[in-house]
Amino acid sequence: MNAYEFLRRLKDEAPQVPVGGFTSRLNDVVRGLWESYRWPFYVTSVAMSATHEFVDLQAAWDPGTETQYITDSDAGGLFEERHVGLPMTVVGESYAILGVVSSDVVTIGAELAIASGLEGSVARVRFNLPANFGRMYGRPYMASGYYSVWEHSMLEDPRHYRLEGPTAAGVYSLALWVVLSETYTVPYLRVPTAATGPGSAVDVDGDMEKVVYAGLLKHFLRRVRAGSEIELAQLQQQVREADLAYEQGLRALRGMQAGRDENVGRNARGGGFAL
Repeated sequence: MNAYEFLRRLKDEAPQVPVGGFTSRLNDVVRGLWESYRWPFYVTSVAMSATHEFVDLQAAWDPGTETQYITDSDAGGLFEERHVGLPMTVVGESYAILGVVSSDVVTIGAELAIASGLEGSVARVRFNLPANFGRMYGRPYMASGYYSVWEHSMLEDPRHYRLEGPTAAGVYSLALWVVLSETYTVPYLRVPTAATGPGSAVDVDGDMEKVVYAGLLKHFLRRVRAGSEIELAQLQQQVREADLAYEQGLRALRGMQAGRDENVGRNARGGGFAL
């Protein structure tokens, strides 16, 4: 259903309501519905690789200190202090990272014969989540479905990873304290896509549409000015009925979705961890 269909239904049922700011209120109702429960409709996932891959590393040897500086030419800002001591592969050879000069430069102890265009990889210590990330939905799991007996290759919530953010740019990330052995799948609740105008699709499924409409109706009915006591009494009754329809619809939705909800383990509702 798109935004215009909600608006048309609203004006058919309550033609007296003023509908200024309709799209903004529609987005508020959808977001409020999303925040009230972990709706499976919004569950999605993203793949988290075990390493960062590079195709154009630059090497600069300092003979005075016998230090090899490795620079990420893409300026991805991927290096952190937690990389010190972890392995970095450069042209098929593995080296321990001795120091982190900046988010794009690390040092190793071996001199390289080639200075540019080097392929390599480094163990992941952070994973930036997609822009539509809202909340965690369960803990990350191995994409292969196989769980190694070696503890260091597994993510055991909450000892081995932590949700951090948002940054000033609104980015959430997973900080990791284990060396991953393979790609992980990170399940999460995405934030609903906002409607942008009358022709814009509304990011709800069919079961949610009635609740969204009831939420719109009760809001816009409260903006109507009654011309008499009789009109006021009628308006108040309409508002009560819309309030009741919204609450009943929300309870029904929760009842339908509860059986499909995933156990989020020790993850707190707000996306952090309840220790």
